[in-house]
Amino acid sequence: MMTDKELDALFSEARIAKADPSVDFMARMLDQAYAAQPVAVVPQRAVVVQKSGWRSWLVGWPAGLTTAALSGLWLGFAGPGVADVAGGLGLVEAAQTVEMFPGYDTADVILSEG
Repeated sequence: MMTDKELDALFSEARIAKADPSVDFMARMLDQAYAAQPVAVVPQRAVVVQKSGWRSWLVGWPAGLTTAALSGLWLGFAGPGVADVAGGLGLVEAAQTVEMFPGYDTADVILSEG
């Protein structure tokens, strides 16, 4: 049986000695690691079939028709006679004006120097 001093000497000797694995050992380890890994499966890309002929012209018609209908409704309702579109839609009950400087013209106060 080894004493504590002998063990300490053995461990200090092991710390000093640098033990690099050999090239053959590393090659065998890598071969075993590659053999243990599952084979990578590369997914196939889906093939997109382009529509051709008269069907390709009709693809976006629902979106275009909806946009045109809503634009026409908006312009017809909020035409030149309605000054405030939000007020015309009933979203604003009453417009309020807030005086920043009561008794003064706001443009004169903001644009004045000094």
